[in-house]
Amino acid sequence: MKEQKFTSAGTSINSTTAPALFKKIAFQDDDTVFDYGCGKYPEIIAESLNCDYFGYDKFNQPEHVNNAFMRAAKVATNRVFTCCNVLNVIDSDDVVQSIIDYATANFGRIYFQIYEGNKTGTAKITKNGTCYQRNTKTADYLKQFNFYADTHYISVSGNIITIVKK
Repeated sequence: MKEQKFTSAGTSINSTTAPALFKKIAFQDDDTVFDYGCGKYPEIIAESLNCDYFGYDKFNQPEHVNNAFMRAAKVATNRVFTCCNVLNVIDSDDVVQSIIDYATANFGRIYFQIYEGNKTGTAKITKNGTCYQRNTKTADYLKQFNFYADTHYISVSGNIITIVKK
């Protein structure tokens, strides 16, 4: 993956509740969920699911956790990729695109949850210059998914983008 200027490590703040996406998606017992950008508290998410779970977070998880994600992503069946409130804290379109490219190349079902901030589309640096917020509406991310329209079904419901291989 490409590098990003702001680590977004400080944006992982919820230590008690899984992101809303995990309540909205009906995961199956035989699914293996790969959560990209799981934050500091992946155990909260894992406990909310009835299937296997692997979290990855370059800035908030130790190397062995991230390595387990990458190894399992190559061999697991019924792989589901989730990415909650991550794209919106990345300042580079290239980095966002590299995450989308990785997901579409390696997973059959993909879910991106977007935190839209104030929805103005005017990005700003937050938390004393250590974090970044795009403030972009979910629909505005779709242009970065257009390349995959021939090979994937792409839909939006609220702040969740769903991508499924055709």
